[in-house]
Amino acid sequence: MLTKDEQKVLDSIGSWRKKKIRTGFTPAVIGIIFFPFDLVTDILVPDSFIERAARPVARMLTKLGTISGAFAEDSAVLAKAQKAGLPVKKPADLKRVPIFYLDVLAGSYFEKNVI
Repeated sequence: MLTKDEQKVLDSIGSWRKKKIRTGFTPAVIGIIFFPFDLVTDILVPDSFIERAARPVARMLTKLGTISGAFAEDSAVLAKAQKAGLPVKKPADLKRVPIFYLDVLAGSYFEKNVI
């Protein structure tokens, strides 16, 4: 049995899920631009090929995630942010920092653009 507060939260989650998501102009334009490519891919590229190609890509992304964790520990990022004058004490505080400052902070980890 749920408490009143838990029921309120559950109701608010239910109403949030029912709301229609407004994607905006830019995602709609991107969707329109990529629609022909998606259609051609769906017609010409077999699902088996996509599944075979997806496995190595997923493994590579997993490795990159593991490697990135080794190079950017939370404490190191927070120390660098504090040294730059940002008012953060825990990783969640970074959510309230303007994106410009986060971009500069992230850029300080790279010497050049890398994909």
